[in-house]
Amino acid sequence: MKGIYTGLLLAHVVVSAAPSIVSYRAEIHDRTGNKVAVDIAISTGANVWQKPVHTIERGGGERVSGIGLVSSDGRAVSSRVERVGLLDRIVCNEPVWDYRIHYVVEANDPGPARIPLAVPEIPTGGAAGSVTVTFYPASQEVILGDTFPAFQRDGAGLFVAELSNVPNHVQLASWRTGEAGFRERWVTPATLSDLVVIALLVIGSITRAIMRRKQEA
Repeated sequence: MKGIYTGLLLAHVVVSAAPSIVSYRAEIHDRTGNKVAVDIAISTGANVWQKPVHTIERGGGERVSGIGLVSSDGRAVSSRVERVGLLDRIVCNEPVWDYRIHYVVEANDPGPARIPLAVPEIPTGGAAGSVTVTFYPASQEVILGDTFPAFQRDGAGLFVAELSNVPNHVQLASWRTGEAGFRERWVTPATLSDLVVIALLVIGSITRAIMRRKQEA
């Protein structure tokens, strides 16, 4: 009897404990034209999220359609979408802890595409790399220009960004290798930040050399 009571108590603690996002994996699949498909896998670990709510902010005039949720075993999760100004609130009608969100974004032309992400209304664990965003380009011969957050290309030709918190959107500007000019290839936030770091290192080296010569004079 004592063992049964202990088991029920532990089960109650697991279910009622305050949930947080343990893992958030967003995949952005490039489609034809200006449309991308977004698939997000979310896990709260052992703690059940009793009243799940996510928000999608359409801050750049982009259009979001086909919003749906499924559990890890492929079962459709009952949910509804509430429009509040520029926000789409995805409200789940049942508890979840391991599930996926899917929708399609039609971004505005021209310029970098703004891809909104479904942001959970509970915090992430804050661990480095607990949030990843992966961009799947339609062609392997693609480069990224003005992007947010900073993406790194992996060996498979995908672009990956690792974060500790969920951003409300991703900004992507991509070109085929043959279509990209000098500005698209080199005048990017990542390149400019690297140039700033190099310039600071050079200035620091010159300053130290001048101070050393003054001390020796």
